[in-house]
This record gives sequence, structure tokens and C-alpha cells, in this order.
Amino acid sequence: LITAVSGLYFYFFTEGGYQGGSNPNWDPGIWFSRPVWDVLHTWSGVLLTAMAVIHITIHWRWIVNVTRKQFRAWSPVEAKAS
Repeated sequence: LITAVSGLYFYFFTEGGYQGGSNPNWDPGIWFSRPVWDVLHTWSGVLLTAMAVIHITIHWRWIVNVTRKQFRAWSPVEAKAS
């Protein structure tokens, strides 16, 4: 959530200041200053990535088993000769 909110901040309040850069010190400072938003965005992204890697690692056997099961379900079944 922090990564998404800070990403929206950077999307709508881009670098360059007010009026096309004529005032580069302009900072809307919504809740935090721009450098704080940058740190929040960076570290929440790192944390989110680490959590995703840990989650996938923990559930890797389940992922492999479900994938195998799906491929077996999609493969054509050979008819048994009587």
C-alpha cells in the first residue's frame, strides 16, 4: 500500500517544480517531503519484493504440484484399447 501511494505521489507530483520548473524549490509536501516519499517508496518496494520471494519460496512445492496437475489435465488422454 505504501509503495502504491508513494508511486501515485511521484506520478502526479513529478520532478521539476511548479510552472514547468520556474520554481525548482516548490514541493507540495503532501504529508511528507519529496525525499521522505522517495525513501518510503524505495524501502517499501524492497520489503514487498522480499516478502514476495519468501512467499514463493515457502509455497514452491504447492506451485509445482498445481502446475503439474494442470498440465496433466490439459494433455490429451490416450484411449485404452479393450
